[in-house]
Amino acid sequence: MSGVTAQRDGFTGRAIAPATALVMLALQVASSAARDAFFLSTFPVTALPWFVAAAAAVSFPAARGAGSALARLGPGHAVPTVFGLSGTLFVVEAWLLPGHPASVAVVLYFHATVLGAIAISTFWSLLDERFDPHTAKRVFSRVAGAASLGAVLGGLGAERIAAVHSPRAVLGVLAVAAAACVAGVLAVARGRGRRGDSDERVRPAGDGTCANHAPYLRAVAAIATLAALVGTLCDYVLKADVAAHVAGGVPLIRFFGLFYAATGITAFVIQFTVGQATLKRLKITGTLAVHPLAVGTAGLVALVAPAPWRGVLLRSADVTVRHSIFRTGYELLYTPLPETTRRSAKATIDVGWDCIGNGLGAAVVFLLTRLVPALDVTAVTLAAMAAAGAELAGARRLRSGYVSAVEERFRERLAGLPRVTHYTFNPVTMARLASLDSGGGGWSVARDSPPLEDPVVAALSALRSDDPVRARQGLRLAEREPLLVGAVIALLGREELMYDAAATLRAHGARVAGQLADALVDPRTPEVVRRRLPLVLKSLVSRRAFDGLVEGLGDPSLTVRVRCCRALLELAAAHPTLRVPREIACAAAERELDADTADERSIVHVFDLLALAFDRAMIAIARRACETGRAQAEGTALAYLETTLPPTLFAKLERRMAERPAANGC
Repeated sequence: MSGVTAQRDGFTGRAIAPATALVMLALQVASSAARDAFFLSTFPVTALPWFVAAAAAVSFPAARGAGSALARLGPGHAVPTVFGLSGTLFVVEAWLLPGHPASVAVVLYFHATVLGAIAISTFWSLLDERFDPHTAKRVFSRVAGAASLGAVLGGLGAERIAAVHSPRAVLGVLAVAAAACVAGVLAVARGRGRRGDSDERVRPAGDGTCANHAPYLRAVAAIATLAALVGTLCDYVLKADVAAHVAGGVPLIRFFGLFYAATGITAFVIQFTVGQATLKRLKITGTLAVHPLAVGTAGLVALVAPAPWRGVLLRSADVTVRHSIFRTGYELLYTPLPETTRRSAKATIDVGWDCIGNGLGAAVVFLLTRLVPALDVTAVTLAAMAAAGAELAGARRLRSGYVSAVEERFRERLAGLPRVTHYTFNPVTMARLASLDSGGGGWSVARDSPPLEDPVVAALSALRSDDPVRARQGLRLAEREPLLVGAVIALLGREELMYDAAATLRAHGARVAGQLADALVDPRTPEVVRRRLPLVLKSLVSRRAFDGLVEGLGDPSLTVRVRCCRALLELAAAHPTLRVPREIACAAAERELDADTADERSIVHVFDLLALAFDRAMIAIARRACETGRAQAEGTALAYLETTLPPTLFAKLERRMAERPAANGC
């Protein structure tokens, strides 16, 4: 990614996207306040379940249509269209309000409920495609915080405009805010379509990607449905109490404006004080569980609180967490999905299944208000707590689906990654090593030389000789004499004899593994010998050889550590029973990341260590993704690693990746 592109994307994430989210949520909250006030001023609260159910019936086909529009046009074109249509409706409603207040109340209810939800969902779809999964975790937290502040401004703005001017003026200001959202989303959408940045392989619609992710999408839809069900039940408790204690008209607009402003302030404080820390500590699925836990706790207090504070408390817990911590985690659930799948499914889930949850909530309210009319608010509160329990159970099951979606996204992108340079042993060393593995090549032992007269003593003398010819004569006897293994090990330090010495040691097999391992971990052994011992030990199927290589991961020399790790990788690949304990590999990786070294091999060695402990193929993909230098590929890699590695290890790896020179890749 070019420097200009990186700066533009950074500015989009820091400023444009949060500012647009601020205006968008101000628009949504103010329109919700106006919707609720117009509705309760025109209809009794007992009519609310019918309107909720009708909105759910309208929302599902509307969401499917929005998903189709996203798939055909892309978010860059579909999202401004949605906000433009919303602004036009506000103008029409303001014009009709004086003569047809009841009609406007009905139209505004469906407008704010259905089209408002579609606008928010499609905006997040745009962000999902604009940023890679790892960058999205930082950007989305910032955007969610700005959105919380927007909720404050929207609530206060609706209350002040209604108090100073009129309800009609509120609709006029909402039309202006919708126009500002159009400008904002057009700015955020700049740069979409740069395939070099996105690394996304375009697929035709109906290619089966949605079917491939169907179990995961069903789990996400279940969370959206249950969260909406909880919200509908909490909303009824609030409105039932408010309708009995607040007069209609302007007082209602002012009440809901202040309520949404207060919850927006709370959500803003939560997001900017503990939002990012909560996401890092609890991960994505943990942040989803905060919502049902908060509602359940508030429900217990609401059971003994007086009206209207019970409704205010219960709904506040729902709104503040859903608009802050929950929203950040929920939107990140879509980032690992392929573009085609995300476009077609997100609006359907966000709006359609959300409104199905609203419809289920309306049905529960309808039944409870008729079965226990005297205790309807208490019964609905208990139902909200039960629904929160089901939501908590669903959130706990999402982790495996999210990790699988990230892994699948990784595999799909592998074909699009360019080949990169891999750090290996010296090319000559590797060529000779391959010859040794196949049983030929290299300098051969002089088998046609005349036999030595004094077998062991003469062979030891020959092995210590500076004459390569004599030393090779000694190696002939050393192939059959274990007493000479120590002298042969020393010959690994001589460039002209290392391959013959290695062949001799391999001829002894696993019975000399202990001597070789002891020499490897002995600090008195010359480093040049320690560097070459892993090339022999990797061919010995022996627990002692394996343990020696594991101990060699702590050698002072980076070259020795690298070669021990790669020898272990080869052994583990050929013999699955020889596996390095995960805690040992992770500890070695942390030591490597803590070391102050500028050697490029160090970070590559870290990925080799991770391959010892985790899925080797996936770690290889992660390394290749990082080496490409592409922001989208690297972001996807870091998103996968964050879900896989221990938090401390990932934090150190992320810091090292951020510190490395951009031009050097990994």
